[in-house]
Amino acid sequence: MYLQSTRELKLIKNLPKNRVLEHLMHPDYLGNLIFFIGLFLLSSGAIGGTWSIIGLVIILLIMDKVIIPENNRRVLEKNSINNL
Repeated sequence: MYLQSTRELKLIKNLPKNRVLEHLMHPDYLGNLIFFIGLFLLSSGAIGGTWSIIGLVIILLIMDKVIIPENNRRVLEKNSINNL
C-alpha cells in the first residue's frame, strides 16, 4: 500500500537530480540505510569483519539503483491511472 499525497507526487516529478533529497523523501529507506550501516559497524569489530563492507555496498547499490527508482515509478504510474 502506498499512501502518497498529491503534493508529494508533484515533488517527485519536479525534483532536481539530487541523491540526498531522493533518500530523504523516503524515511523508511533512510532508516534501512542507517540500520545496515549500524550492522556494518558492529560486524567490523569481529575477526575478518572488514569484509562486511561488501554487503553494505551491495545493499546501498540495490537500494539506490533498483528499489527507490522502482517505487517512484510505481507511485507515479498509479497516480496517472487514478487521474484518468
